[in-house]
Formats: sequence, structure tokens, C-alpha cells
Amino acid sequence: MQSFNRVLSIFKIPPYLLLANIIAVYLAIGGWNFYDVRYFIKWSEYIARYGLLRVYSIPDEAYKVAYPPLPVILFAFHHTIASWTTNDVSLWRLIDKLPLLVSFNLVYFILYKKYGKFPALLWIINLLIYIVIHTYQFDLLVSLFILLGLTCIREKKYGLYGVYHTLAALVKPVVGIVLVIPLVELLKKKNNRELLKYLVAVLVTGLSITLPFFLVDPYSFIKRVVLFHGKRPPQQLSIWAIPVYLVKYDLAKLPSWYYDIWLIPLGVFLLWIMLLLVKEKSWNEVTYIKYEILFLAGFMLLSKISNVNYFLWLTPPLLLFINKLEEVNTGIVINLVKVYLFTTSMISLIFGFFAVFVEAVSEMPIFIIEDWMWMPAGVYIANCFNPYSILYRAILYFRAIPAIRETTRSIALVHYYFLIVLCILYAFSLIYIMYTVRKYSED
Repeated sequence: MQSFNRVLSIFKIPPYLLLANIIAVYLAIGGWNFYDVRYFIKWSEYIARYGLLRVYSIPDEAYKVAYPPLPVILFAFHHTIASWTTNDVSLWRLIDKLPLLVSFNLVYFILYKKYGKFPALLWIINLLIYIVIHTYQFDLLVSLFILLGLTCIREKKYGLYGVYHTLAALVKPVVGIVLVIPLVELLKKKNNRELLKYLVAVLVTGLSITLPFFLVDPYSFIKRVVLFHGKRPPQQLSIWAIPVYLVKYDLAKLPSWYYDIWLIPLGVFLLWIMLLLVKEKSWNEVTYIKYEILFLAGFMLLSKISNVNYFLWLTPPLLLFINKLEEVNTGIVINLVKVYLFTTSMISLIFGFFAVFVEAVSEMPIFIIEDWMWMPAGVYIANCFNPYSILYRAILYFRAIPAIRETTRSIALVHYYFLIVLCILYAFSLIYIMYTVRKYSED
């Protein structure tokens, strides 16, 4: 034990970080979201046959390549290595998820080194991180790039801010809205030299990765990366999903205009934030943190798509704001931390409980909102979980107890109403975060 502790001290790895990584690796091996990953694997197979640049030309419309090239490249690269290395699906999962595990640790070390232990600890106790690692989403990469970008503002490295946030947008395009922040500052200050460097950094980073794919098949690229998202139904924690839950996923009961009306309040909100940004007089690190939170939280609040994993975009600037505020207002910090922990726990555990777990235990079908179809619970869990994982065994154990099975069946039959409550609570959390950030960043 002393030798082990000596090794940890040499590499400066605290025991709690080691424990966090053990949990993360266990969850990484233990399963993934079969619905998404089956498409990712299909990308890799198609790339191996026809080449990387032809990936958006997959003829079968059932296989969604709805991401920009960066996530496609990352997954295809790691999955190719995994396929060459082993036939063990558990090891596939581990190799495929290496970018997520690396991002998780890099964010911790950056927070710890540059901002201290407090925000670093808040990062690793975020339960949503472990859910995202388990299911496999690319949002941890977004967290890393956003944090790296914000660290550049201290030294006014606008070009690097542009590079990192462009990379974040090349994972999840909507994040690119925050690229407007330094643009407004540099225009207001008439700093044409820095403005030119910033624009060149953004354009070179973005075009060097996207342009080769676009030139090969412009129509398919735009159709899959841009237009696909406009057709997606309201889902998960969006306030626009509440009527969808009320009609129990029967979209025929909703008017056709309902799927586009969300653009109006979102557009008005973003315009308002833009006006605040243009009128801004103080330009420092807190200014950037504030507007990133307002832009991202506002999108999560008003967009028709507000998936649980999106909260990881907001996490780095929120932790930096909490860290800054700790120096001047401990009471508000405590409240923000409570909201942060409540929200991440709610959207990671409670949402999953009502949307998947009760259906899996009661053997009722699970609704796949992207395809607007019900999937048998047995098919879903067989593809999502390692049969030796604790989660899989817990489902089977609870299913074997008649009282629990019938209770979860009763909950599953009315799970829509629980999801509505979660949507409302999530909206209030985002509103509180935006209100607090705007109010106390100006004090």
C-alpha cells in the first residue's frame, strides 16, 4: 500500500481522481448507447470500403451521419484500431471511448492547475460525465475545447480562443455561437490586427477540417450535417417536448407549425443577448464566461432539442464563474453549487430512470424518439449493456422480483408525466443560472 501511495504521489494523482477513473473505465467497458453507436460503427465500415471523404455519401438514409467531420474522424480512427486489435466488444468500447476518458482527465487537470481544487472537484463529482462516458456521446470533447478557449482570454489570445471554440463547434455546431463574443469586442475596440488574426484562425481551423468533405459531396454534406437537425422532433428535456409527452408521442395530435415555432423565442432571446453584448463596456475573463453561459444556457432552455448531454457544454464556464464568485459572495456560490449538483444528478440519473430503467425492468418497450418508434426492452438492454455489468445485473435482479416489476410497470405507463416535471425543473435551473450569472457578474 505504501508503494502504491508513493506512485500516486510521484505522478500527483489524488486518490479521489484514481477512484473517479476506475468508475469511468468500468462504465466505459460496461456498455454504450446502442442506438447511436450502431450508426458510428456503420460510418467506420463505410469509410473502410469507400474512403473517409465519402462518409456523407452513405446511400442508406437510415444511417445518420449528422455530425460534422471531427467526431466522425475520431470515432472511425479509434474503432479501426479497436477492430484490428481485438474481437472483444468490451475492449472495443474502451478503445473507442479513449477520447472521452482523456478529455475527462484533461479538464480536471486544467481546472486544478489554473483555477484550483474547488472547480476541479466539482467537475469530477458531476454524475452526467459518467453517464456520457457510459452511453458514448462526444460532448466531453466540447467541454475540453470550451475550457481551453476560456483559458486563452486571460492573456488575450483571441486566435487560440477561436481555434478551440471552432473545434468545439466542429463537434456540436451550435456551440459556434460563442465565437461572436471576441468578434464584438475587437470590432468595438477597432483592434483590426487582432480581429484579422482571429478571423483567420477560425476560418483556417473550420475549413481545413470541413472543406474536403464538403467539396466531395456538397449536397449530402449540407443535408446530413445541417438540414437533418431541422427535422428532428422536440425531445428529452426541452420545454417544447412537454406537449409531445402530453400526447404520449402521438405527433398527429400536434399542429404542423408546432415543430418550427420554437425558432421565434430562441431568435428573440439570442438577439437580446447580442444587444447586451454590443452594449457591454467591461471586457475581461468574467465577461466571456458570462456570455458563454447566457448563450449556451439560453439555447438549452429554448431549443426544441435539449438533450441531457448538452449540459456538459455549460459546465466549464459555469465552474469558472462559481470559482470567480467564491472570492466575493459565498452565499450565492453555495446556491449555485446546489443547483449545479441537483441539475446534473437529475438529468443523469432521474431522467434515465423514467426514460429507460423502469421500462427495462418491467419489460415494456422503450421509446426511441429520434426514429419515433418503440423498441423492445430486451433488444435494447442486450445491445446496450455488457452482460457482466452491475447495471445489467441490477435490471435482471429487479425484474425477477414481481412486486418491483409490477411497480416499475405502473411507473412506465405514466412515465410521460414524470418527464414533464423534469423538463420544468430543468428549465427553472437554467433560468436561475442565467439570472445569477447576469446579476452577479455585474456586481
